[in-house]
Amino acid sequence: MIGILAALFLGWNLGANDAANIFGIAVTNKIVKFWVAAILSSCFVILGAVMGGKYGVETYQKISMQNDMKVAIIISFAAGISVFIMTTLKIPVSTTHSVLAGLVAAGIFQNKLNIAPLTKILVSWFASPIGSMGLAYLIYRIYSHQIKKRIKNIFMLEKIVKIGILLVGIYGSYSLGANNVANVVGLFVNNEFFTMKSWLILGGFSISLGIITYSKKVMSTVGSGIVKMDNVGALIALLSTAIIIHLYSLYGVPVSSSQAIVGSVIGIGMIEGIENIKIKVILKIVQGWFYSIAISGGLVFLILTVISG
Repeated sequence: MIGILAALFLGWNLGANDAANIFGIAVTNKIVKFWVAAILSSCFVILGAVMGGKYGVETYQKISMQNDMKVAIIISFAAGISVFIMTTLKIPVSTTHSVLAGLVAAGIFQNKLNIAPLTKILVSWFASPIGSMGLAYLIYRIYSHQIKKRIKNIFMLEKIVKIGILLVGIYGSYSLGANNVANVVGLFVNNEFFTMKSWLILGGFSISLGIITYSKKVMSTVGSGIVKMDNVGALIALLSTAIIIHLYSLYGVPVSSSQAIVGSVIGIGMIEGIENIKIKVILKIVQGWFYSIAISGGLVFLILTVISG
């Protein structure tokens, strides 16, 4: 039961923080109402977790070479606490970073860590934001002006973009569930209390609960804090983020949706003008990523030291 609570706690925090990366721009720009975004995102996060979450879970199974439920619980609670702190500060962070920081801390403490599968996740920390930045830049450069040029009727353009954002938000929510559910339950699947599918359902449910109850807090930072963009830009930023997250989920590599959306927004900001990008906000978000890693890893190492002493 404690293991289930740990997974639920971590999943709730993941949903509270990371849902902003999928619908935050749309909600802040008043394209979609918060409750519409929350309900859609919750439903499709669960679907993505159940249908596509096993690949990332298998990666965590390779990283964590132990079946120690106690350590898995400590890592989950530490990661959840670090994400909760950042959510309260309205900073989008990576649950993947927090979980891996806990895993590394536990591995160092126990001298029990499989480095090989960890390496490809570490590489993704740099590759995913760069990939989403490049993709958003490319799509915006090619298509945004074409869309505005071909559709002269402003009312029709807004309607098309709104429908597009809803569809892309659904796709992004599915991708988030498929990719990030591994962060929630990947440490527990080896313990075989439930089947893989049961763990995936539990993880998806906990993420959706966080989306509905506490995700509104971070949306302002993601939505308009980095760069002000129009609705077409918002659509392209969400699409680029969703594609990158989905691609990594197919390869079984949990990545940061926070890094992906920040990369996408910066990519569009580069076209709109570098002066429009709020560097201070970006630095604050990057600092938050490092703080969450330090808090999670530090808590795990401290708790293991105390209970072992």
